[in-house]
Amino acid sequence: NCQTCLKRMKTLKHPDLINFVDVNESPKEILIVTEKVVPLEKYLREKSDSGNFPFIASWGLFQILRGIVFLNSTCKCHHNQVRLSSVFVNKSGDWKLGAFDFVSNASDSPPNGLAQTDLYWPSDHAKIDSYGFGCLIWETFNRNLTRKTDLKEVSKLPGQIVKLYQKLIHPKSNIRIG
Repeated sequence: NCQTCLKRMKTLKHPDLINFVDVNESPKEILIVTEKVVPLEKYLREKSDSGNFPFIASWGLFQILRGIVFLNSTCKCHHNQVRLSSVFVNKSGDWKLGAFDFVSNASDSPPNGLAQTDLYWPSDHAKIDSYGFGCLIWETFNRNLTRKTDLKEVSKLPGQIVKLYQKLIHPKSNIRIG
């Protein structure tokens, strides 16, 4: 929902969330202007061969984690769409969480239109952002997630994050961000 996205972008301010700049509304469309960013997927394609990719990825994931903690703890919201396609990178190389279409209050049921059968949906909605963050970790090092079973493949993940990653995506894990 564009109106929900616009409302959230105007009111949620944090260094790790994409910055709202302006809006142009007409009866037919809403054009939301943000800081200049590129999709994370494009950025990763450009940086994956660099010798410092593990550092770039670790720092970027940390930035997204801080954004999720802000949403979950401070705002008492769920992003509901943490994944590769909801992360963007600005000209300074800072990773920013965007795609606020399905942000909801933590106490509310999942928003209408949210595909509860998709790859990024955990067994417990309260853990949706933690699970999504686990999926984002996997996608950062592997790219496009096509099946939930892909998440079992950890060979491309840095060894020091494998255990945390496995806890984030495990259905019985009690890890929640925020």
